[in-house]
Amino acid sequence: MTRDIVIFIFVILSLAINAVFSAPNIFCRSTITNSNCESELEVFVNRLVSMDTILSYEYSYFPFCKANNELLSFENLGQVLLHDRLYSSPYKFTFLKNEECHHVCTASSVTSNNQTSNMLERLMKGVTLNYQQNWFVDNIPVTLCYHNMDNEEYCSRGFPIGCYVNKNGQSRESCNIRDGKNDTFYIFNHLDFEITYHSGEGETWGVAFDADGGQIISIKVQVNSLNSDSCNRLADPVMFQSTSKDVTIPYTYSVKFVKNNEILWSNRWNYILKSITNSRIQSFSLINSLILILFLSVCIAVILKRILYQEIPHCYQTPDEIYIEKEMRWILIAGETWGAAFGEEGGQIISIKVQVNSLNSDSCDRLAAPVMFQSTSKDVTISYTYSVKFVKNNDILWSNRWNYILKSIPKSRIQWFSLISSLTVILFLSVCIAVTFKRVLHQEIPHFYQSTDETCIKKQMRWILVAGDVFRFPKNTMLLSVLIGNGIQITMMLFITLCFAYLGFLSLEKRGSFMTCLIICYILMNTLSGYTSACLYKLFNGKQQKMNNIMTTLVCPGFIFIILFILNFVLSINNTSIVIPFITFLELFALWFFISIPLVFIGAYFGYKYPIRMLENPTQTNQIQRQVPKKTLFTKPLIGIPIGGIFPFGCIIIQIYFLLSFIWIEQYYNSFSYLFVTYIILIITCSETTILLCYSHLCAEDYNWWWRSFFTSGFTAFYFFIYSICFFMNKLKFIDNISIFMYFGYTLILTLILFLFTGTIGFLACFWFVRRIYSAMKAGLKE
Repeated sequence: MTRDIVIFIFVILSLAINAVFSAPNIFCRSTITNSNCESELEVFVNRLVSMDTILSYEYSYFPFCKANNELLSFENLGQVLLHDRLYSSPYKFTFLKNEECHHVCTASSVTSNNQTSNMLERLMKGVTLNYQQNWFVDNIPVTLCYHNMDNEEYCSRGFPIGCYVNKNGQSRESCNIRDGKNDTFYIFNHLDFEITYHSGEGETWGVAFDADGGQIISIKVQVNSLNSDSCNRLADPVMFQSTSKDVTIPYTYSVKFVKNNEILWSNRWNYILKSITNSRIQSFSLINSLILILFLSVCIAVILKRILYQEIPHCYQTPDEIYIEKEMRWILIAGETWGAAFGEEGGQIISIKVQVNSLNSDSCDRLAAPVMFQSTSKDVTISYTYSVKFVKNNDILWSNRWNYILKSIPKSRIQWFSLISSLTVILFLSVCIAVTFKRVLHQEIPHFYQSTDETCIKKQMRWILVAGDVFRFPKNTMLLSVLIGNGIQITMMLFITLCFAYLGFLSLEKRGSFMTCLIICYILMNTLSGYTSACLYKLFNGKQQKMNNIMTTLVCPGFIFIILFILNFVLSINNTSIVIPFITFLELFALWFFISIPLVFIGAYFGYKYPIRMLENPTQTNQIQRQVPKKTLFTKPLIGIPIGGIFPFGCIIIQIYFLLSFIWIEQYYNSFSYLFVTYIILIITCSETTILLCYSHLCAEDYNWWWRSFFTSGFTAFYFFIYSICFFMNKLKFIDNISIFMYFGYTLILTLILFLFTGTIGFLACFWFVRRIYSAMKAGLKE
C-alpha cells in the first residue's frame, strides 16, 4: 500500500513537472513554408498594475485598442490564483518585418452607451496612479529599458499608460514629455518595439533557415505620445485635461528586429533578472547566515560531546557511538539544439523592447500633437498605433533573453553598508562568545568534574534531575498534534517545490508554475500531515482520534480559506481584475473535500496503526509531578521565546526583502538557488537555536519544553510580520484603504505559514535532542 502511494505521488509530480516545462519557439520569415516555425508574433496582454494601489485591472477596462479578448488556451491553477491571465491583443508582428509606422486603431472615450465620463475617469485614474501595462511576446515580457545614473541598463517589466503633469507642473520620472502643461494628461499611444533574436548561426537548429529564422531573445519598447496616425515624430502629444469632454487617441507602433547571436535562448531572462536580483547582497546574506550556523553548530557539538562523552560516562561508565552522516551533491547539466532546418528564415525571439509616445495621429505622424486631455474632459478619442522592427542578434541565446530585464534592479549602497556593519557586529560577538565558551568548557568544567560525589550532578548536570518529568505530556495535546501535522505538510511542500525550482523545472517561461507546484505538493502532503498528527496524538495517549483527524484537515486550510474569501469578497465589490473567479473557489473546495481530506484520513490510519518506533519515551514519567524552580529572567517564556526567533529571522531577512518585492512591487524573482540555500539555513538555524534554549531550560530544571520549543522558533513569524509592516511603510505607496486591507490580509496568511513551518522545525529538533540525551542516560543506567 505504501509503495502504491509513493508511485502515485511520483506520477502526479512528474505530470506537474512536464506541465511547467518550456521549450523554445522558432520563428521564420513568412515566405518560409516550414511546419516547425512560425512567422507571426502575437502580443498577449496581462492585467495592469500600479505601485500606488494593490488593485489591478484587465486590459479591456481602459479605452485601448480591443481584440476579441480571447483568453490564452492553456491556463494553470497557479495563474488563476495569482491573477496572471493572458489575453490576445490587436498587436501582431511578422518575424523580420520591420515597420516604421503601423496604425492599430483610433480609440475614443465615447462608447456605444455614451459612457464618456466613465471611460475618461478610468483613463485619468490609470494615468494618475501610473498603471503599468504588462505585455508578453513568445512568453517573455515586453520591457521598458533605460540607463540609470551609473550608466547601467535597467529594464522594468511594464510600461506606463501615460503621464500626468499636476497643477504645480510636477510629474513622475517616467514622464518624457517636454514642456508639459499643468493639470494635463498625456497618453503614450505610440510604441517603438525593438525585438532581438538569435538567428541560429553555429546552432544545429539554424542550419535550415540561413538568415531567415531565429529565436526571440528580448523585446524592448520605448513609449511616446504622438497625436498622429502616421507616427509623425514632430507631432504634438496626445493630451487632455480633467475638463475635457471627448478624447480621440490614435494608437500606433513601430517595430525593428535586431540580430544578436551572443545570447542563447536559455539565457534570455538574464537581462531581466539582473535588473532585479543583486547576487552580491544575497551572497553576503548567506555568509552572514553561515556564520550564525557555524557558531550554533559549535555550541551544539560541545553540548552533545559534554553530555554523551563526559557527563554520562562519568556517572554511569558507559561509552557511546559516533554517527557520521555524509552529504552527496550532484549537478544537472542540460543542453539543447534547435533550428537545423531553417537557416536564415527562422529565429527565436530574444527581446521585445518598446518606446511609448503620444501621437494624436492614425498614421503615426511623429510631428503630430500628443493625445491629451484634462481632468475636466468629457470625451476623448484616442488613436492607438504602433511600429515594429525586427533586429537580428545572434550574440544572445534564447535561454539568456531574460538577462537584460533581470539585471535592472537598482543597487543600494545603504544595503551594502548595512550588511558590512552587521557582519562586523556578528564577528565581534562570535569572538566574544567563543572566548567565553573556551573558558567555561575547557577551564571551569574540568575543574568541577574532578569531584565524584553527587554535587557534580546537582551543580553541573541538573538536566538529569528532571528525567522523570521531561516526557510528561503538555496541555492541549490535540492542538499541538494538529499544528505539527500541518507544519510537516508545509515543510515538505516547500522542500519539494524549491527542489524543482532549484533544478530548473519551474521556469519563468511558465507563469503560475511555482504556485501550481505548491498547491499540488500541499495536497499530496496531506497524507504525511495526517500520519504525523496521528503518531504524535497516539504518543500523547489521545482518545479522540477522529476529532484529531478532522482538526488536522480544518485548522490551517480553513483559516486560509476564510481570509481568502473575505479578501475576494472585498475585491469583487470594487470590480478589480485580481478577483479569484467563483469557479476557481469551487475547484479549490473540490480539491480540499475530495482529495485532501481523504489523504489526511489515509495517513492518520497508518499513523495510528504503524507509528514510528522512535516516538517511544526512553524514560518513565513519575507519578508525582516535580515542582519547577523559580525562573530567572532569561528562563521566563516572555524573554526566551523572543530571543529564539532573532537568529532565524536574521538569516532570512534579505530574502524576505526580495520575496516581498516580488509579491508587491511586481518584480521578477529567479534566485531559486539562494532561496533553496536560505530554506536549508533557516531549518538549521531554527533547530540549533531551539536546542540551545531547550538545553538551558532543562539545566534550570524546567521540563515544560513541548510548547516552548514550538513557540521559540515559531516566533520568527512575529518578526516577519513586524518587518512586513516596515516594508509597507517604507517601500509601498498604497493610498487606498482596500490596498492596505489586502496587503495585511495576505501578510497574515504568510505569517501563519511561516509560523507553522518554523515552529514545527524547532519542535522536531528539540524532540530529537531530548530523546537523544535521555536515551543515552537510560543506556548508562542499564549498564
